[in-house]
Amino acid sequence: MRRSLAILAGAAMVASLSAGCTQVTQGGTTANPRLINLTVDGYRFVPDHVTVAEGETVRFVVTNPTDMAHEVYIGTPAEQQADESVHQSAAPMDQAKVASHMGYGEYLAAYSSIDFEYTFSGAQEVMIGCHLPGHWAKGMKATITVNRS
Repeated sequence: MRRSLAILAGAAMVASLSAGCTQVTQGGTTANPRLINLTVDGYRFVPDHVTVAEGETVRFVVTNPTDMAHEVYIGTPAEQQADESVHQSAAPMDQAKVASHMGYGEYLAAYSSIDFEYTFSGAQEVMIGCHLPGHWAKGMKATITVNRS
């Protein structure tokens, strides 16, 4: 009987301590961004889906082990389409200089890596895309789910 009471008392103590703890994983902050590694594999980003929290700051490290240049462009579907249009009208030698003034983009040279920080300001549909000629049409995109915080 005493042993049963001791076990129950111990379980009650653990339950009360656990009630004050949260199971929510803290997202990245400006001072301490969460790291997400992406790799280019042909015409794909790996992983091709990530989940972040609204207001979270992420440090993306993107590695391109291929012999093709790429773009890493973060934006809404509408911003992706706008960036695609800008790239389609640019000359091949000007692709690295394209700036669409929407979303956020970085040029990724062959056999290189880039890193940058991005803060997800709202719960909305966001994507990562490559808009160098033909890459978007070949499916070079990833989705980002932004959960409400």
